[in-house]
Amino acid sequence: MANKLTVTRRIAPEDLRQGMFVVVISHIHEYFPTGLIESALSAVPEPIRYPCLDCADGTPLRVLVVCLPFVHAEGPDGALKTIDTRTRILASVSEEYALEAFTRPKAG
Repeated sequence: MANKLTVTRRIAPEDLRQGMFVVVISHIHEYFPTGLIESALSAVPEPIRYPCLDCADGTPLRVLVVCLPFVHAEGPDGALKTIDTRTRILASVSEEYALEAFTRPKAG
Protein backbone atom coordinates (compact mmCIF):
# COMPACT_ATOMS: atom_id res chain seq x y z
CA MET A 1 0.00 0.00 0.00
CA ALA A 2 1.56 3.30 -1.08
CA ASN A 3 1.37 6.23 1.30
CA LYS A 4 -0.37 9.20 -0.24
CA LEU A 5 0.85 12.65 0.78
CA THR A 6 -1.90 15.17 1.52
CA VAL A 7 -1.54 18.89 2.17
CA THR A 8 -3.69 21.33 4.12
CA ARG A 9 -5.08 24.25 2.18
CA ARG A 10 -5.98 27.59 3.71
CA ILE A 11 -9.67 28.19 3.19
CA ALA A 12 -11.61 31.45 3.03
CA PRO A 13 -14.50 31.73 5.49
CA GLU A 14 -17.05 32.04 2.66
CA ASP A 15 -15.88 28.67 1.27
CA LEU A 16 -16.67 26.75 4.48
CA ARG A 17 -19.40 24.14 4.08
CA GLN A 18 -21.24 21.81 6.43
CA GLY A 19 -19.55 18.42 6.75
CA MET A 20 -16.07 19.48 5.66
CA PHE A 21 -13.03 18.94 7.88
CA VAL A 22 -10.83 21.86 8.94
CA VAL A 23 -8.03 22.68 11.35
CA VAL A 24 -7.13 25.98 12.98
CA ILE A 25 -3.69 26.88 11.63
CA SER A 26 -3.33 30.27 13.31
CA HIS A 27 -4.96 32.52 15.89
CA ILE A 28 -4.84 36.26 15.24
CA HIS A 29 -4.13 38.20 18.43
CA GLU A 30 -5.01 41.88 18.49
CA TYR A 31 -3.64 44.40 20.98
CA PHE A 32 -4.14 48.09 21.34
CA PRO A 33 -0.80 49.90 21.74
CA THR A 34 -1.51 51.83 24.94
CA GLY A 35 2.03 53.22 25.12
CA LEU A 36 1.50 55.21 21.92
CA ILE A 37 -1.48 57.22 23.16
CA GLU A 38 0.63 59.90 24.87
CA SER A 39 3.20 60.13 22.06
CA ALA A 40 0.80 60.80 19.18
CA LEU A 41 -2.11 62.89 20.34
CA SER A 42 -3.07 63.95 16.81
CA ALA A 43 -3.12 60.44 15.33
CA VAL A 44 -5.38 57.62 16.45
CA PRO A 45 -3.30 54.48 17.07
CA GLU A 46 -4.40 51.35 15.19
CA PRO A 47 -4.64 47.94 16.86
CA ILE A 48 -1.66 45.68 16.33
CA ARG A 49 -2.51 42.25 14.91
CA TYR A 50 -0.17 39.29 14.78
CA PRO A 51 -0.69 35.59 14.02
CA CYS A 52 0.21 32.99 16.64
CA LEU A 53 1.11 29.60 15.20
CA ASP A 54 1.54 28.03 18.65
CA CYS A 55 -2.19 28.46 19.26
CA ALA A 56 -2.98 25.81 16.64
CA ASP A 57 -2.63 22.13 17.51
CA GLY A 58 -3.72 20.53 14.22
CA THR A 59 -6.78 18.82 15.68
CA PRO A 60 -9.32 18.23 12.91
CA LEU A 61 -12.80 19.65 13.33
CA ARG A 62 -15.99 18.75 11.46
CA VAL A 63 -17.96 21.82 10.36
CA LEU A 64 -21.56 21.57 11.56
CA VAL A 65 -23.05 25.01 10.83
CA VAL A 66 -21.71 28.16 9.19
CA CYS A 67 -23.12 31.60 10.00
CA LEU A 68 -20.29 33.99 9.20
CA PRO A 69 -18.25 35.11 10.95
CA PHE A 70 -19.00 32.17 13.23
CA VAL A 71 -18.65 28.44 12.64
CA HIS A 72 -19.88 25.65 14.90
CA ALA A 73 -17.61 22.63 14.67
CA GLU A 74 -17.22 19.29 16.41
CA GLY A 75 -13.90 17.89 17.58
CA PRO A 76 -12.92 14.20 17.63
CA ASP A 77 -13.93 14.05 21.31
CA GLY A 78 -17.46 15.22 20.44
CA ALA A 79 -16.97 18.65 22.02
CA LEU A 80 -18.64 21.52 20.19
CA LYS A 81 -16.54 24.57 19.43
CA THR A 82 -17.51 28.00 18.18
CA ILE A 83 -14.87 29.46 15.86
CA ASP A 84 -14.72 33.17 15.08
CA THR A 85 -13.25 33.37 11.59
CA ARG A 86 -12.17 36.97 12.20
CA THR A 87 -9.55 35.74 14.69
CA ARG A 88 -8.85 32.20 13.44
CA ILE A 89 -7.27 31.13 10.16
CA LEU A 90 -8.63 27.79 8.98
CA ALA A 91 -7.33 25.20 6.55
CA SER A 92 -9.16 22.30 4.97
CA VAL A 93 -7.73 18.84 5.55
CA SER A 94 -8.27 15.54 3.81
CA GLU A 95 -11.06 13.29 4.98
CA GLU A 96 -8.48 10.54 5.56
CA TYR A 97 -6.50 12.75 7.99
CA ALA A 98 -9.63 13.83 9.87
CA LEU A 99 -11.20 10.39 10.10
CA GLU A 100 -7.98 9.03 11.61
CA ALA A 101 -8.66 11.25 14.63
CA PHE A 102 -12.44 10.78 14.64
CA THR A 103 -12.42 6.97 14.40
CA ARG A 104 -9.40 6.14 16.57
CA PRO A 105 -10.48 4.41 19.80
CA LYS A 106 -10.32 6.72 22.80
CA ALA A 107 -7.75 5.86 25.48
CA GLY A 108 -8.98 5.24 29.00
